[in-house]
Amino acid sequence: MAQGFTRNDTAITIKDSANLDSFSRLRVSNPLTIFSNQFTYDLSPLKFEKITGTAGSITYNSTDRLAEIDTGGSVGDIVYMQSYEHIPYQPGRSQLVFITFNMFPPGSATVGSSRKFVGLSDSSSNGLMFRSDGTNGGADFIIHSTTSSGSQVAAQNSWNLDKLNGTGPSGKTLDLQKPQILIIDFQALYVGRVRFGFDIDGEIVYAHEFLNANTSFQFPYIATANLPIIAGMEDILGASDTMHFICCSVASEGGSEDAQRFGYNFSLDGSKTGLGTGLTYLTSLRPRGTFGPSAIGNRVKFVLDSIDILNTGNNAAYYQIGIGATLNTPTYANYNTNYSAIEYDTVGTSTGAPTIVFESGHVSSGGGVRSVSVSAEIVGKYPITLDASGQPRGLGTLFLYAKSLTNTTDLYYSIKWKEIR
Repeated sequence: MAQGFTRNDTAITIKDSANLDSFSRLRVSNPLTIFSNQFTYDLSPLKFEKITGTAGSITYNSTDRLAEIDTGGSVGDIVYMQSYEHIPYQPGRSQLVFITFNMFPPGSATVGSSRKFVGLSDSSSNGLMFRSDGTNGGADFIIHSTTSSGSQVAAQNSWNLDKLNGTGPSGKTLDLQKPQILIIDFQALYVGRVRFGFDIDGEIVYAHEFLNANTSFQFPYIATANLPIIAGMEDILGASDTMHFICCSVASEGGSEDAQRFGYNFSLDGSKTGLGTGLTYLTSLRPRGTFGPSAIGNRVKFVLDSIDILNTGNNAAYYQIGIGATLNTPTYANYNTNYSAIEYDTVGTSTGAPTIVFESGHVSSGGGVRSVSVSAEIVGKYPITLDASGQPRGLGTLFLYAKSLTNTTDLYYSIKWKEIR
């Protein structure tokens, strides 16, 4: 610096706003989408489960391409859609959630006959949700929690960023009789902050934030941030009511690095000697009901990596990999009781084939080898999971079938996968 000149450094800062993610990092256009859905053709039955209670129903509106959720008029019924996948959270990254819905479409009740909700939640035991009991008040942001910290509820009149009643910084008023885009972003780390808001006219308006670090809370604010998308309602007056669930996405903010590489790797080996010409069930893998020394409900994400097949016989072979088969008398055993959340079967029998085959091919005879790598896109379309109640399901189980093309042959296989926790 030349003599006689002075320089004053001026810090350039960006105030806390929608320009920053939940970790206060400047948002740039490189979020990694880890879950998404739109109801273009149906109710996405491979991705979403329908829970309808006693009188409720969930139907597909083909005109408006959305899910129509109806209580049916039975007090206490909880009718909702929940993604089969519990979407993993990666510590150190902001998780960004968008959900579109209309809680009070034309023809719905407007006097609070139902308690309506959308967000990330595992049947309300742990979750981040927006809830409404009616168009005139009763709008809440909620952190459901089973930890010692307990749940947190912020009613609209106590929203601390913008009450969205026309008096806040944005000047906007939330109208739940119109379609809305809910936004949630959070730094879990289990003591981090959670922000709720809406995208209105292309502008993200944050309405409330829960701050959980350096506060009076002595325990994590939530037990798990690995949560499914949920949308639905509870009948509280016994009157039929309707809401619309339209679209959703979840993104991990902070780059395109594949979070799945941090999973735990496992491999299952097996064989079938004297394999005949009829399509034959070889093995299947599915999540255990519980995992860990405390037998916690298992929501570990299964990611199929590859399947290697060796044919040592004298005849070429054909194989199928898929989901949705029906087995007779299977006997599932833990793959590794202490360290894996997966169980497997090799003794069951099957007269059919997988409902959905997403990979098939041939293996030549006399030492032919086939190595099948499965892309993450395939895994995302066919989640290997339990249902919402924690029970096994055929479309959430991985199956391997094979047959010899002529006479018999001897087949050996190795299935490799990751478990994301």
